Amino acid sequence: MLNIKYLPNSRVFISVCAENNFKIWKLNNREKKAFTINTLKIPKAVDRFHLIPMTDHDILKKDRFLIVFKTGESEMFEWEQETETLIHIESDKAKDHDCPLSGCDYMPSLGMLVTSDVNGMVRIWNKDKKFLREI
Repeated sequence: MLNIKYLPNSRVFISVCAENNFKIWKLNNREKKAFTINTLKIPKAVDRFHLIPMTDHDILKKDRFLIVFKTGESEMFEWEQETETLIHIESDKAKDHDCPLSGCDYMPSLGMLVTSDVNGMVRIWNKDKKFLREI
C-alpha cells in the first residue's frame, strides 16, 4: 500500500497501491474481515491523500478527501456512506499546480484548503476546491 486513510464519518478506509488501484473498504467486526466496497483504477501516479474534515453544519455520514498526484494535479472526492457512492467534486483544472506539491492543509473553521508546490507557489481553495487566490 502506498497510502491508506480512515474516513471517520463513513467508517471506511481508502487506499491506493503501487499499481494505482484505488479501493474503498470496510471492516466486518463480526467476521473480523475486511471487504472492498468500491475499486477504481487511477490513470496517474498518486502521491498522497488529504482528508477534508466535514464541519458540524455539513451533512453527516459523508467524507471528503483530496487525491494528490505526483504531477501536482489533484482531484477531490466525497464518499457517501448511506448510498455507498463515490462523488467526484468538479474543479477548474487550469488552476491546478503544474509541478509536485510540497504541502497541503485544510482549515475547517474557514473552509479553506491551501496547497503549495516545489516552485514556491501557494494556492488557496474553498472546501469544494474552487480556486480563490494564488500567492
